[in-house]
Amino acid sequence: MFVQTSVAGLERHLARSDYGTGLTFDAYAAARLLIEARLRTSTLRRWTVLRPVTLMESYLPPKARAMFPWLAEGRLDSVHSTDMPIQLFSVVDIARFAVAALRRDPDRFDRQIIELNGDEPHVAHIAAALSDATGIRITYRAPSATDALRDGMLAGVAHSQEWANQIGYGAPSPEDVHTTWGIKPTPFTERARADADLFDVAR
Repeated sequence: MFVQTSVAGLERHLARSDYGTGLTFDAYAAARLLIEARLRTSTLRRWTVLRPVTLMESYLPPKARAMFPWLAEGRLDSVHSTDMPIQLFSVVDIARFAVAALRRDPDRFDRQIIELNGDEPHVAHIAAALSDATGIRITYRAPSATDALRDGMLAGVAHSQEWANQIGYGAPSPEDVHTTWGIKPTPFTERARADADLFDVAR
């Protein structure tokens, strides 16, 4: 059994109106799809592709320093719209799915491409979860991509968050993931509590 990790919504990166606009990494998505195509036509006897949405661990250092550069100051500035659910999945749950594919039920997972979504909080709920987990008040705001870039956010980060607003991963709901595969994803609040000591916030 070969397990390949990829990214959810790859086709949506290329088949929707964002193609060629710079809002997403077109070449990255195309390369991922090419890898999957080679896997499907390979001589491997068993394989599974796991496609997670944005990782919950993106709010932890070192990645958070690029994606949410003001989090260490107690500000969760994000281009994500305040009324748009943000699809998140934990690396811990990727490991749980990989173990299920490799050892627990390889027949069921064989030749499956699985979109993984574990929670869909709004940015306000993410800030509240981080506040509760760390004991530090985390505020939030949703600047435009233009304002975020002016303030120093990396272009790739701002554009990926704008892409999530306009198009998004379109992954199944956490409930559907659980029902289909029998593995209950970890909610963001639970993951934040488990990682409370790892967040890069002023204490």
